[in-house]
Amino acid sequence: MVASACKIIEGLLAIHEFTVTRDAESTQRQSPSTPAWEQRKFSDFYKTVESGNRLPKAMMEEGNLPYVVARLTNNGIEGFISKESRDFNGNKVKIFPENSITFSIDNPDAIFVQCERFCTSNIMRVLHNDYY
Repeated sequence: MVASACKIIEGLLAIHEFTVTRDAESTQRQSPSTPAWEQRKFSDFYKTVESGNRLPKAMMEEGNLPYVVARLTNNGIEGFISKESRDFNGNKVKIFPENSITFSIDNPDAIFVQCERFCTSNIMRVLHNDYY
């Protein structure tokens, strides 16, 4: 889990035009908009880490909403489901906003940026903020 978190943080920093190295002294900021390095907490960017729904294949209703799982191809998209699909407990599936980051709790390589609204499995975690 720590390795996954490091990959996510490095990815977030790269999105914002940072150069990240393992040596904090040699970390350089490339963006001219902020001249000095600022130490920030992860929670400054993401207030919560959410999870998706447990949705067995037999319960998936076809639709046009991407369903993201811990697969390494196709940006993690397993298929497309209906927004009316119900999970294992009978709850409507959660719909997450575009421009979110998804990562798996059991596959450290399954980290993706989702560019459109989507649903995800209970094995995935979702990071999103309203700034980007």
